[in-house]
Amino acid sequence: MGAFRRYQLRFPRIKRPLNVICRPFSNRSKKRILVVGSANVDSTIHLDRIPKIGETLTASIPEITYIAGGKGNNQAIAVSRLLDQKDSEQCLFVASLGVDSHADLVEQQLSQEYVDASGLRRSPNNLPTGQGIVNLLPDGNVTSVVIPGANSDWDPNFDIDKCLEAIPISMDDVDLVMLQQEIPEIINIRTAKKAKENGVCVILDAGGEDRKISGELLSNVTFLMPNKTELRRLVGDDSLEGDVIAGAKVLLDKGVKNVVVTLGEEGSVFVNNDEYITLKASHLPINSMAVDETGAGDAFRAAFAVKYIENPNDVESALKYASSAGALAVTKIGAVSSLPYRSEVDAHMKDTIS
Repeated sequence: MGAFRRYQLRFPRIKRPLNVICRPFSNRSKKRILVVGSANVDSTIHLDRIPKIGETLTASIPEITYIAGGKGNNQAIAVSRLLDQKDSEQCLFVASLGVDSHADLVEQQLSQEYVDASGLRRSPNNLPTGQGIVNLLPDGNVTSVVIPGANSDWDPNFDIDKCLEAIPISMDDVDLVMLQQEIPEIINIRTAKKAKENGVCVILDAGGEDRKISGELLSNVTFLMPNKTELRRLVGDDSLEGDVIAGAKVLLDKGVKNVVVTLGEEGSVFVNNDEYITLKASHLPINSMAVDETGAGDAFRAAFAVKYIENPNDVESALKYASSAGALAVTKIGAVSSLPYRSEVDAHMKDTIS
């Protein structure tokens, strides 16, 4: 790894352009982010512990809470809250929903959060809206199971341009695209290809379905963002266990331009073929504690995207901002309910600097 230059963010920030292939961001005062991904209704069950095989447990709270979720939905809402939250032209969301009450819940929430949902599509085979089953423990840790439903059922002739026409805009009007692994890979590939053709940066969240990411998709992605577990799964080499930099380098060799690995309370690491940067996790707000990590990853990725399009030559600031958003998210229960607003992240950043 001697070819890398290493920076740790306790020293003065070093600004340098990233090795990305994107057109310059628009001169519009208001930037525009397109999220293409999953939408679920999350059912959260509170447990004292995870049951063993063959064991039945009673929930610690006598009811299930229902709220719209899914990585795509969460990231769209997080982006909207971190941009000008009352301008739906800034955050656009494309997803596949069922024809059911859960779809109504998703659309209602998106409207309340000022997300443009004109690009939403219905399952061509009438599958229900996706559902997430979340087991929440007292310490804030979670396990979850996703029932894909309509998330797995898109029009086989899906064309992102036609979705954008319904808004109506074109890919030229988009500054950045966010994707995740909870929808069919072919949808991600078509969207990423179209974005790259137009010089638009693409962030791919490696979280979601346990599957490999094709070289075709990786070659059209600007930033790949796995957590440590997802990195290990994607690399598939136990000899790299614990070596985040080496694992990220394997993914760079497969065609992706930049890798950001989130490490939870250990911070995050940015790696490309020229350098790598390590960042300690942001501290929690005063008198706060971690209670639920469900929305932290989505908050981190959305905050990185928002800050990056504001200043693409300063990835360190984007990482810091993302870390702050993630730290705020773990202090509240739930996915969407934990996603911070711009004013909250800005205030936390000031507190961190002081």
